[in-house]
Amino acid sequence: MMRILDKKVIADLMTTLWNSWNNRNNFIFRGNEDEAQIDRVGYGVIARDDEGFMLGSGGGFIKKTMSVEEAECHAFEANIKMACQLNINGDVLFESGK
Repeated sequence: MMRILDKKVIADLMTTLWNSWNNRNNFIFRGNEDEAQIDRVGYGVIARDDEGFMLGSGGGFIKKTMSVEEAECHAFEANIKMACQLNINGDVLFESGK
């Protein structure tokens, strides 16, 4: 869809969306700048073949405070489970979004 629209229309759309988002945040937070408290971590998994075709995807949340390395270990475990469920044989390449 965005390929059809010209750049000016897309720029106007993005400006409108940004202004709406910014006004919403200003209304909700009203200058409160407390430190962020994160009590859960999200992860995502995507399986692709050698041509880039998506075979499957998944993800989830873990209600626990943890480091980035721990979260990547959970995502790696989910990758291995997905590879087993999809019955992928042969060479497998795992990548991190770091």
